[in-house]
Amino acid sequence: MPEKGRFTSATDEQLKDVKWLRAHFKELQEAQERLDIAEKTILELQTSVKELFESVKKLKRGRLIDGKDWR
Repeated sequence: MPEKGRFTSATDEQLKDVKWLRAHFKELQEAQERLDIAEKTILELQTSVKELFESVKKLKRGRLIDGKDWR
C-alpha cells in the first residue's frame, strides 16, 4: 500500500480507461447540449403553435359574431 497522500503509478490499462472515460464523458456532455437545444426549440414551437391556435379561435369567434363566412 502506498503511504497516505501518495499514489502509485498508473498502469497502461488504467490510463486507457481514463482516456476512454474522458472521451465518453465529453460525448455525453455534447449530447446533453444538443438535447438542451432541442428542448428549447420544442418549447418555442409549442408556444408558437399555442399562439396560432388562439389566433384561429379569435378569428372563428369574430366570424360567428359578425355572422359572415370568411372563406
